[in-house]
Amino acid sequence: IIDNALDKINSTRGGIGAQYNAMDYVSQYNAIGAENLTSAASRMEDADIAEMASKLSKESLLQTYQLMMQKKQQEEESKKFAGLF
Repeated sequence: IIDNALDKINSTRGGIGAQYNAMDYVSQYNAIGAENLTSAASRMEDADIAEMASKLSKESLLQTYQLMMQKKQQEEESKKFAGLF
C-alpha cells in the first residue's frame, strides 16, 4: 500500500513538474515576445519621428524659398516702379 502511495505521489509530482516547466517556458516565450513587440513599436515610432522631422524640414525649406522668391519679385517691381519717375 505504501509503495502504491509513493508511486502515485511521485507520478503526481512528475506531472506537476512537467506542467510547471511548460508554464515556465510559455512565460519566458511571452516575455521575449513582449520585448520584441516593444522594440518593434519603438523602431516604428522612431521612424515616424524621423519621417516627420524630414517632412517638416522640407516644408520649412519650401516656405523659405517661396518667401525669397516673393521678396525678389517685389524688389524687381519696386525697381521698375522707381524707373518710371
